[in-house]
Amino acid sequence: MEESRKRVVLLIVEGNSEESLLYNRLRQLFEQHEIRLEINRVTYFMT
Repeated sequence: MEESRKRVVLLIVEGNSEESLLYNRLRQLFEQHEIRLEINRVTYFMT
């Protein structure tokens, strides 16, 4: 029996359009796998 492994991938994108495109594309690519996508909206400031 194959051991299941969990992986975490962090993607940082700028803007709503990039977020939508990336989210939809990842869903298409990994539709045969059990994945969970979470979107967190934050603002980063560089000082």
